[in-house]
Order: sequence, then structure tokens, then C-alpha cells
Amino acid sequence: VEMSLSSLRTLWIGSVWPQPQASAAGLHTIGLLKTLKKNKADVTFVSITAHNENTVKHLKEIGVEKAIHCRPNDNKFEEILVEAKPDIVFFDRFLMEEQFGWRVRAQYPKCLHVIDSQDFHSLRHSREFQLLKGKSVHEIKNTVPQFSATIGLDKANDVMKNNIRELSSFHRADHVMLVSTFEKEMIQSFGFSPDKMSIASFYYDPVQLKENKENSNPYDKRKNFCVIGNFQHRPNIDQLNWLIREIWPKISKRLPQGIQLDIYGAFPDLGAKIEGLAVKKHNQGVILKGWVADQYDMMKKYKVNLAPLRFGAGIKGKISDGMYVGTPCVTTEIGTIFY
Repeated sequence: VEMSLSSLRTLWIGSVWPQPQASAAGLHTIGLLKTLKKNKADVTFVSITAHNENTVKHLKEIGVEKAIHCRPNDNKFEEILVEAKPDIVFFDRFLMEEQFGWRVRAQYPKCLHVIDSQDFHSLRHSREFQLLKGKSVHEIKNTVPQFSATIGLDKANDVMKNNIRELSSFHRADHVMLVSTFEKEMIQSFGFSPDKMSIASFYYDPVQLKENKENSNPYDKRKNFCVIGNFQHRPNIDQLNWLIREIWPKISKRLPQGIQLDIYGAFPDLGAKIEGLAVKKHNQGVILKGWVADQYDMMKKYKVNLAPLRFGAGIKGKISDGMYVGTPCVTTEIGTIFY
């Protein structure tokens, strides 16, 4: 199918509104939408999450004016389809394809369906399950999602059912966008054609990257350690628990007094889930900073970016952002496997 992007009627369906300062997924989505708008595509963005002026401001900044809230199973969606007349629909993660894909097919059978996976959910959930079973990070790194139920293990069955749902969604779609070659090759091993998949990772500004290199904060002017991650994301909660409970006490003992670990991330009110963290109080030099407006400006002030991830999938925004501003990262095999 050949068509000009300038005449492409595009419908983007997301579970949340993209917020580049809040998550790597938000940064990724805004990058893709910028590319569409740069090529004059007509974009309508629909989310099942209620919106306000703050949640849609990033869309308006890049020229996406049509931002609509639509609850699942709402008949309003058919009205949105009639108005948008899409040539192509992007589904933000397979869950949106499950919810809305069949409704698009019913009205526009020739419309192209593209899933933006963000990460391979089956891999992330399978790795988390292995962690719960007591596996080491090294063992978890080699996890491959399974697709046959294990009788008597409810958690295993739940994981496998979700794995099957995700691959079924990929089969229904016309194309699947992935963020890493590692995940693409893994999904190919399940029988998918490489032509059905493409790599769409982060879209960093090359001009800004050059400026970052030329105007980087001198390393001897930097201080302290930082860690960043959306507090709604389970891999981030786990890394902070592990970091504060086991890793940081060992690091801090070997550092000069006054060196601190600053924790950043969206939705800091969920910080109560982090064991051992005294919110807004010093705790072995650990300080919860919370949400930050500009993660790049923040990260270039630190000597070390910590990312002790024990499970997860996809390219890690916290690591890539550090690279973007020249801040070295100390991470695990899970953090480095996609680079």
C-alpha cells in the first residue's frame, strides 16, 4: 500500500495521554507523532483516560489539535471513526487493539492496523514471574515467554494467558512497531515474518544531541547519584526497593560523607510503596525529589545515573536519557540487554 503522509488520515488510540517528562513511553509516543505531523499527516488522538488542559498540552505543542476522550465500549467511538475516516490506526500497546481493533475493522475494513508495542509485555511479565520465583538477574535475562498453561500455578497461567493475548493481537494487526532488535528477533522466533515488524525506538533530536556534547556539564562540576522512574511502573518500584534495601547501604559506606542519592519520577505520591524510604526526609542520604520538569537538565548535574533493574522489557528511557546528556549509568544485565 502506497500513500502520501500528507494525505494520510491517522487515528491514534492510547490508554493514556503522552507525557514525555513522565515516562519513556510518553517520550516515544510524542516522537512518533512529531514525525507524522512533520510529514503533514492529519492526526486524531483518542484516549480512554479523561483529559484536561495539562494532559493534552504536549499534543497541542506538536500540532495535534484533535484530542478526544472516549471510554471503552462507548458508542461515541463509532462517531469518532466516521469523523476521522482513518486510512491507518495506531494502537498504543496491544490492549488498545483488543479493545478497539474489531470496531475499526467493522467500519473501515481496508484501514491499516499498526500496533506500537512500547515494549514486549510478554517478556516483561515473564521476567517478573521468574523474579518472584527467586531467580537471579542473570537467570532472568535469559527468560523466553511461554505459551502453554501450567496446571496448578495460577500466576503462571495468568502470565501465559496474557502472552497468548499479546501474540494474538500481533497476528491480527497489519504491522507491529517494536523498540529493539532483541524483541523483534524474539518475536520472529514465534513464527512472525520480519516484514511485519519494524523498529521504532526513541526519537532524540540530533541537533540537540550535538549541543549536549559541546555544552555538557564538566564532570568535575557534577555531584551525587540519581535514579529516575515512573512510580506507576512495577519494574521501577522493584528497582528502588532493591536499591534502597540492599545496594545503596553498601555504596554509601564507601563514599565520603554528604554524598546523596536523589530519586526522581512521576507520581511520587506512590513513594509509600518503596520500602525504607523516608519521604522528604534524609535516610542514609536518600532523598525523594519526585517529579521533574526537565529530566535532561536534571541528569546532567549528576556524576552517576543508577538503574538497578531486575526485570522489564524494551529500551530503557532512564538509561538512554542519561546517555543523551553524557551521564554514565550503572545498571544490570536487564538494563543493558537492548543496547
